[in-house]
Amino acid sequence: MEERKVKHYTNFSMLIFILLILLGCVLALTLYQLMYVQTYIDINIYVFDVIVLIVGYFISVSLYYVGKLVFSLLGGYRLVSFNFWFLNFIKDKEEKILVKGGKFSGLGCKVNMAPEKEKANYKLHLFGGTIFTMPLFIIALVIALLLPVENDLRYYLIFTFSFIPFVCFGNLIPLRTDSFNDGFLLRLINKGENLEMYHRNLKQYEALVNGRSNLEYYEYRTPSNVFEIDGLFYNYYYCLDHKEYTKALRICEDLIANHDDIIDTEKVYLGYTGKIYELCRQKRFEESDRYFWELKHDIRNTVRSKRQFESIKICLFVAAYMETNYDEYLTLYYRKEKASKRYEYLSRIDNEVAIIDETIKTIQEDHKDWYVE
Repeated sequence: MEERKVKHYTNFSMLIFILLILLGCVLALTLYQLMYVQTYIDINIYVFDVIVLIVGYFISVSLYYVGKLVFSLLGGYRLVSFNFWFLNFIKDKEEKILVKGGKFSGLGCKVNMAPEKEKANYKLHLFGGTIFTMPLFIIALVIALLLPVENDLRYYLIFTFSFIPFVCFGNLIPLRTDSFNDGFLLRLINKGENLEMYHRNLKQYEALVNGRSNLEYYEYRTPSNVFEIDGLFYNYYYCLDHKEYTKALRICEDLIANHDDIIDTEKVYLGYTGKIYELCRQKRFEESDRYFWELKHDIRNTVRSKRQFESIKICLFVAAYMETNYDEYLTLYYRKEKASKRYEYLSRIDNEVAIIDETIKTIQEDHKDWYVE
């Protein structure tokens, strides 16, 4: 039987970014000639323009993702989390909305949904942001053209809403970027099997975040597409939380082997984090340290980040066995509770705390004089 191979998709992020910059310059020059406001003679006009453009970007991106949320709900999906700039609104198992600190994701926002209905309308889910925002852009443009040239509102409307076409284009272009954009997802969902796997992964993500769905293990002996590779990410957590360490390590090695075809960098980092943790858990510290220093700088920063909840167990091993640093061990010991409050996967917090506590128990057995009040 012929082995299936993953189709490789080239990352066009830089090309798309350059294209958007060039189109933005053309649009800006065109609008300045078309919509010039005669009352602007102040020397600080360009500073003011920048402020207007920043506000316009914020409004355009916000409207796009609010529209995606609304049309996803209409299409038969339910909200899992909404990363709105630096705030993350998470819907827990009891349908309550929790607010946590967020992170700048993609263009600034990210909506995570899970299928509510068996045949949820994925096209509404993927096109919702464009359907919602493009009419707003057209309405703003028409109103601006109808206003007198000397009316300042003409300027505000155009430059506030001018980012909408770029936000839509950036999300709908069917090429791979640094994250799953809607156009690329639509390209991947070209047959029933891919749609089923896409929806499965959305539910797996929901299981990690709020536990409304059940986290399951799916066998991917030879991952053959992007969604199957994505599924390895969730399999790892299933195996880790069920203490199936051999399987978990094998999944990490699969993630590392397929790192070029993983869209989300967080999932790439998980492979390295999981492998180093397993080496430390087996007390193969020299091998772990040697492997760690062979990694790229950005991966090393994530694997041993003291701010990342999932990295604390590794940092504890490092402090106890590689550096023999009692003060660092104490700092990490008391940091776990604070780090857990920023953790996005609410349903895993207890499991991760249990793993950290098991790590601490192992360390205290070997360092009996390392007291913790």
